[in-house]
Amino acid sequence: MKKTFLLAGVLTLSGLMATSAYAGTISLGLQEAGYNAGAISTVASGDLNSGAIFEGSYGTFAVNQLGASGVPSTATNFSSTAINTSTSTGGTLLVYATETGLTGPLGQYNMLSGLTENFLSGAINSVSETTYVNASDTLYGLQTELASATFTAHGTSDTVAMTPDFTAPYSLTEVYQITSTGIGESSSTISMTDVPEPGSLILLGTGLFGLGLVVRRRRQGKKMI
Repeated sequence: MKKTFLLAGVLTLSGLMATSAYAGTISLGLQEAGYNAGAISTVASGDLNSGAIFEGSYGTFAVNQLGASGVPSTATNFSSTAINTSTSTGGTLLVYATETGLTGPLGQYNMLSGLTENFLSGAINSVSETTYVNASDTLYGLQTELASATFTAHGTSDTVAMTPDFTAPYSLTEVYQITSTGIGESSSTISMTDVPEPGSLILLGTGLFGLGLVVRRRRQGKKMI
């Protein structure tokens, strides 16, 4: 019996600090136990302008759509499109999305990992989602785990963790592990966002407060005229 399942993954890596973090390369990798000696195969790559997309066969799986793209800016921005896969046998597929060559933010900072299973049905046993950072800028580098969650139904897990003390360049990686024994569907989302320091939030709040006073005074001045 042919097994089909859908993994719709929206992976977002967004940095809030004004740095030149966009000088990276996007890579997509697939891995299936027993195929290609269990190695991770890079199936597509590109820069943040062109993005990366893959459609084709991998082991016992047919990948109909897998893509990732970024938006060049002063901060990290990385997203992927849906994966639609099918296979005639049960198995486990791992999907990797990595951005290497990141040049910011630097130092230590808090990273929010949002792991979400939006939809899961059929013979999908589980979907595991994990986020990693790698200070050595390794492709598919799983050096430091930031967050992980395994879903067997709809759910969300948000985790804030401190990154290593980064110097440029470094890499961020998001991993899906889909285990299935038959026909099923899954829609999953991973997001990674660096969290502003309290001091930055205070400065932002002070700036907004000051802007509000200026607007208020201008309005009062117009009324007096």
